Amino acid sequence: DLPSVRNQIVLGKMGITKALIDLLCSSRHSAIILQVAESLRTLLEHDGVANEKDDFLNEFYEHDVAGLLVPLEDERTGASASSQTEPSDCGLDNTRTHVCDLLSFCVQNHAFRAKYFVLQHNVGAKVVTLLRKGSLFAKISAVRFLRSCIGVRDEFYHRYIVKNNLLDPIMFVYDENFECDNLASSAVLELIDFLQREKIMALLGYLVENHTRYFRSSEYPPVFRLAQGVYERAVRPSSGDEAPARVPSEPRSLVPVPVVNSAMHLSRQLTAQDLQSPLRS
Repeated sequence: DLPSVRNQIVLGKMGITKALIDLLCSSRHSAIILQVAESLRTLLEHDGVANEKDDFLNEFYEHDVAGLLVPLEDERTGASASSQTEPSDCGLDNTRTHVCDLLSFCVQNHAFRAKYFVLQHNVGAKVVTLLRKGSLFAKISAVRFLRSCIGVRDEFYHRYIVKNNLLDPIMFVYDENFECDNLASSAVLELIDFLQREKIMALLGYLVENHTRYFRSSEYPPVFRLAQGVYERAVRPSSGDEAPARVPSEPRSLVPVPVVNSAMHLSRQLTAQDLQSPLRS
């Protein structure tokens, strides 16, 4: 019974969430990693009574969720992994892939809690380190995380991505896989296509201004030029969109207006017919 399990976790009688995260981060067996990741996702899904769910999520984000970042840390220093390529570890890469997918799930479903967690722990910067090392699937999962952050259409994430230059490693992945035409390059193209379809100008502007060669060369797919066109139309409206210029009218000659006595003016307005007509009672 899932609500009962969550209730026991909140009451501190079961440390199952922390145990699952520890197992996910330490195991190198693909079947175990998959089952643990699915179990965590089930616990974090939206269902059950609102109060019970809120209590469980408060407990999870306060005490447990930071453990998911351990596989994204450099095991040699305990700091964020560097951009240098490290020897491939299939088990670790598998763990990192599932961790990124879980973090994407949190961003999509837990709104302000996930937002605060991402900001407090600079999660985006840790995730994008996978784009310069690790397996192809780990890189794709990192792209999916950024795509999830963008997809919730929250300007907080847009500003966070721009401020921390998180789109630069995305273009590094595309450049690395451009000639391969694989899942990694497709994931990057889908992200750019989403930006231009949804007209997310803060991120489009960052890409167009800082990675110009992709957007101005016919060597790259048409989606880049589509995105550039959307951005430039927003920044510099076309002549058809501009308001028509006002044609100045010819200046009027300034003729002095004579001052006329009001009584005289009213009398001049009376016609002969008006003077001959009988007064009405």
